[in-house]
Amino acid sequence: MSLKDSELVHRIKNKDKEAFVVLFDKYKGRIVRFLYGFFGDYGKAEDATIETFLKVYKNIHNYEERGSFQSWLFTIAANQGRLEIKRTKRRKEISLDMPIENDDAARLVDLIEDEKLRPDTDIVVDDLKDFIYRILSEMKEKYADIIRLCDIEKLSYEEASQVLNCSPFTVRTRLRRARVKLYKLAKKYKDAL
Repeated sequence: MSLKDSELVHRIKNKDKEAFVVLFDKYKGRIVRFLYGFFGDYGKAEDATIETFLKVYKNIHNYEERGSFQSWLFTIAANQGRLEIKRTKRRKEISLDMPIENDDAARLVDLIEDEKLRPDTDIVVDDLKDFIYRILSEMKEKYADIIRLCDIEKLSYEEASQVLNCSPFTVRTRLRRARVKLYKLAKKYKDAL
């Protein structure tokens, strides 16, 4: 029998560590996928997910059960994603996907032999995900966030409005605009290929 979020939160507030593990297992995959949308890097998404859940554990006593736990969790994850992006911009990193010298086809990652398989091994799906996340990275944050929350994570307008601290009407309006922008950018990229 699975427990509701409110029951798990109540148990966690009463120092039940097993309840936290259940909550972590319930949401880990969705949070990793959500944060992957911020970075386009599975390792960074996993690290940010751990940081997100550490913040949840440390701040669970601040959670007021007026809104849904899921919205509160995604708010923390979104804030963690933005924080990591700011940190990354401050320090110079070398991307393994970066082209070597002037050869766009050769990448650093191709030079590294790694036996570890990525969880998403379907090449076509990977290419499509990379394409979408590249487009999202070029969109304004408010539009990219709304696509990630509503279209990728399937949050309702009400839940997304709690995460983004705006009205459900604003979510619906932004989502419509974001989809148009996503379509136009995708068409521009496709035409450039």
